[in-house]
Amino acid sequence: MEQVSIVEQFDSNVAKLSHDDYQLFFTEAEAAKYLRVSVKFLQTCRWKGGGPVFRKFSRLVRYHIDDLKKYADACAYTSTGKESKSHE
Repeated sequence: MEQVSIVEQFDSNVAKLSHDDYQLFFTEAEAAKYLRVSVKFLQTCRWKGGGPVFRKFSRLVRYHIDDLKKYADACAYTSTGKESKSHE
C-alpha cells in the first residue's frame, strides 16, 4: 500500500475545499504538523518574528494555508552557503 505524506494529505483535502471554506485556517497544532515543526517553534516565531504570517481572532491564533505555503517557499535553499537562497 502506498504511503501518502501529511503534506499530500493536506493538499488533497485543501484541493476539495473552496477558498471561502473556513478549513483553510489551521490551528497552531495543525500548522506545526503541516510544516513538520513543533508548536513551540511557531510560538517562538510569533514572539520573535520571522515565522509564517498568522492571524488572531480574539485570542485564537490561526494560520492560512496560503501563508504556510509562502513561508515554506521562502525557506527554500539550494546549498548551505551564505548566498545560497533559492531564486525563482
